[in-house]
Amino acid sequence: MDSAVDQVWARFAEMFGVSALTNKFGAKPPQTWRTQVNSLNEFQLKRGMNRALHFTKGVPNLPEFMRMCREVASDDLDPEGPRIAPSHQIQGPLAQRWEAEAGIHLLSYVTDQSKHRIFYASEELTAPLVKAKKEWAQDMRDAEMAAALPADNGKQWWGEYVKAAEQTIAAVRMRKAA
Repeated sequence: MDSAVDQVWARFAEMFGVSALTNKFGAKPPQTWRTQVNSLNEFQLKRGMNRALHFTKGVPNLPEFMRMCREVASDDLDPEGPRIAPSHQIQGPLAQRWEAEAGIHLLSYVTDQSKHRIFYASEELTAPLVKAKKEWAQDMRDAEMAAALPADNGKQWWGEYVKAAEQTIAAVRMRKAA
């Protein structure tokens, strides 16, 4: 089976033409694309591909594509306006459910880490985890609204968000140690 970035490349070739894609990036995806695209979950990839298909005039560059995949309810990425209200405007059980679930995941993660004597003792160290929690909750709300919830109820996505947060935290710790 092709990797996610190979699938993106094939779709870009269909959407924008092989020559447009190869003239801009070459026949095969650059390593930076492989690394970044492989960090996305399935829902983010679908969102990005849909936006690339409907709202771009040519092959997007990597930062543009990553923004299309990750940014939630953006007026400039979704010209018809956000289909889902920003999370702070959603009222009722859907918003509460995913916020609560995200909080439980974060608390459980931090508790497990403390058992291994790994602590997050500053805002600089907790901020990436809080960001991951918020992004996961938003993705889960978006997926539920789109009737596209993953079978594992987002556990794999949570792991991907935490992994990315831990990479940021590791960089902060290395910078502080230097």
